[in-house]
Amino acid sequence: MTTILLIEDNRRDAERIASLLSNSLSGKFDYSLVYKSGTSEALACIEESAPDLVLMDLEMKNENQTTLGLLNLIPDTIPIIVISHLSHYQKPSLRHGNVLDFVPKANLDDRLADRIRQVLSPRNASEPDSVIFPASARDGVNEGVPIHKISYIVLTGRGRYDIHLTTGKVLSLRSVLFRDLLRALKEQNITSLRPLSRNEIININYISKITKSPNGRLSVTVIGHDEYPFHVGADCEKFFLDEFF
Repeated sequence: MTTILLIEDNRRDAERIASLLSNSLSGKFDYSLVYKSGTSEALACIEESAPDLVLMDLEMKNENQTTLGLLNLIPDTIPIIVISHLSHYQKPSLRHGNVLDFVPKANLDDRLADRIRQVLSPRNASEPDSVIFPASARDGVNEGVPIHKISYIVLTGRGRYDIHLTTGKVLSLRSVLFRDLLRALKEQNITSLRPLSRNEIININYISKITKSPNGRLSVTVIGHDEYPFHVGADCEKFFLDEFF
């Protein structure tokens, strides 16, 4: 069973969120909701038994540990969705790799349940957790890449591909091995990772928005990176048009 930790000091908002999740997820998603009203007890809960997802109010009152400080103490393997009375235009800079999204409380009914499903429910549950290929972290150590945690892959100016994980970690892949990666994804039937162009791949489970310009061009943004739109190449448009429009 999936455990969701809700950190919220406003009892009315906590009850609203619990009701929203019950109506939207019950019967479709096996989860338990753990509620903590303070950052200190939330941190103790995380240390005792790590949840699968944290929902956290950004403005907590009368706490020795601020919520922004708490973000630094939550392990980067635990995804976080921040909720707030602030709007997107008022939110502070949240430079934490495991913060996957910011949802204003005014938009909870429209967005929260969908974001939770995107974070916790890979579209194809039969996909393997990882594919082993010669990607390396910043320290140069080769490792397997957790496919369900890839947010996007882009070609950098250094002639290498950066693999951005939802945890904030960035792996590096030599460009000459990029075809090997594509071949591995095809052989193991990894359908969640789709090319946007010859040099970019995106995980469709983490799409936050797709827009279509007046001239018909498609742009895609991923959760946690709304400021960085990807343009869909002409040869890849058909999939996104069929899937999302």
